[in-house]
Amino acid sequence: MFSEIRVSYIVLITVVTVGVLFGGYSIFNKYYLEQPMIEQIRAQDGVKSAQLEQETITIELDGGLELIDIHGEILDVAGDEYAIVYKENPSQEMEQLFKESSFTIYEGINKNNYVVMKERLDSLYGDAGVEGNLAIDQSFLYIQLYKNGNSINRVIAIDEGSDLID
Repeated sequence: MFSEIRVSYIVLITVVTVGVLFGGYSIFNKYYLEQPMIEQIRAQDGVKSAQLEQETITIELDGGLELIDIHGEILDVAGDEYAIVYKENPSQEMEQLFKESSFTIYEGINKNNYVVMKERLDSLYGDAGVEGNLAIDQSFLYIQLYKNGNSINRVIAIDEGSDLID
């Protein structure tokens, strides 16, 4: 009987301790790591809003700045632990146009032929009446498309060509 009581207390203390540790970790993570990071991102020029859900940071742009400028600053704050997604408001026409351009984008990335890719995309987007902004750095291809209040904002990793079509 005496040993049954000790075992019960040991199990209870272990469960409470584990609960306190996980709870403390969650509170620390949320209030001392994640929340300040999101506040720093919101303070960046060109960022209208930012929110974190699980491992994804969703950012709404204010407009006026190019993705290449904003994305680098956000990566400096968030690091590469989180997926960064920019809010979009594409029309069906723009979404279809972007899907059509995916062949040109993949070819340009895989063949390292960025000049030809830009020329083709500028022509494709211009013919459709879409205002486009394409930029590139060592790691990413940045695509911003606008038409009649609709937008597409994509950042594509050059080495992978991933996350092209969501």
